[in-house]
Amino acid sequence: MRLLITFLFSLWGCVGARAGDGVIQHRLKLMQFNVWQEGTQVTNGFDKMIDVMLASDADLVALSEVRNYQGKDFHERILDALKVKAPERKYYGEYAGGDVGLISRFPIEAQAGMFDGTANDTGSIKAWRMTLPGELKATICSAHLDYRGYGLYLVRGYEGGYPHFKMRDADQDGVPDRVTDVEEIMAYNRRSQRNKSIADFLTFAQQEEAAGRVVILAGDFNEGSHLDWTERAKHSFGHYGVALPWDNSIALQRHGFLDAYRVVHPDEIEYPGFTWPAIADGKQTTSWALKADERDRIDFIYYGTRVIPAFRATQAWLVGPKACFIGNEKVPNPGRDSYVGDALPWPSDHAGVLVEFTW
Repeated sequence: MRLLITFLFSLWGCVGARAGDGVIQHRLKLMQFNVWQEGTQVTNGFDKMIDVMLASDADLVALSEVRNYQGKDFHERILDALKVKAPERKYYGEYAGGDVGLISRFPIEAQAGMFDGTANDTGSIKAWRMTLPGELKATICSAHLDYRGYGLYLVRGYEGGYPHFKMRDADQDGVPDRVTDVEEIMAYNRRSQRNKSIADFLTFAQQEEAAGRVVILAGDFNEGSHLDWTERAKHSFGHYGVALPWDNSIALQRHGFLDAYRVVHPDEIEYPGFTWPAIADGKQTTSWALKADERDRIDFIYYGTRVIPAFRATQAWLVGPKACFIGNEKVPNPGRDSYVGDALPWPSDHAGVLVEFTW
């Protein structure tokens, strides 16, 4: 009986646990956050970044564009700042390599890596293993994928980083020369290392799931989703009449990974979920395609359900300003997306994504 009482008390005390009908339901919030070169592109960007993390109330924050400038561990800097601003909370974080990171309210048990192209500036994916409430074994992966071969730009009439980013204007009429041929766009997109990085992740994820671990992947993908670039949406949001079967969103779906934002908000018109280009504090624009509508959802949180089918995304928000840039113009979100922290000075050119999971 004493052991039973101890066990029940431990469940009751878990972070995010809710009791109902005699069943303990656990929950956590995970945020994907591209920190734009560690907040260095905006005045006092690091402090603003910490304020955003606290405002999100996230239990886990996956970071993209970690650089460890001047040899200083970005995780240690964040943990020191959080200790000052939120001394009542305990956070953990360890650099695992690459250009990504993770801040957690749960102790980190181990690290792993499956892709690291940072020597060639083609991104990375790293993993942190931990135990979540209810003794749930989980592997949280943070990704920052290759930014070149950016096929999204061909549709908008711009080069996607091979060899440069600039407007395509062969006839010099001042109007972008847009590409609408699906095969040409996808072939260009496949010149990047994104397909390899996701293939390496899926191999790794299968091993983790075989070991009984729930796997979550959060990151800046620098690529669109087939759930957004649909026939229904091809005349909206700078799609210019094109529907596109983006390789990596399809590959993840085929392997049983769900796009958390689209699970909660399946309507791609009513909930476009734009994360790029965000209204960064003090910046005239963050857009690179000034004569096109390049608004898009390129930051994602995916999760597997093979280990625990009851593990699911139940709520999802964007984090940051309610507007995006089209060229130099600030335009309001045309949909019904919900926002957290929209009144805060924003330190990044990407909006964040925040998802609540329950099990």
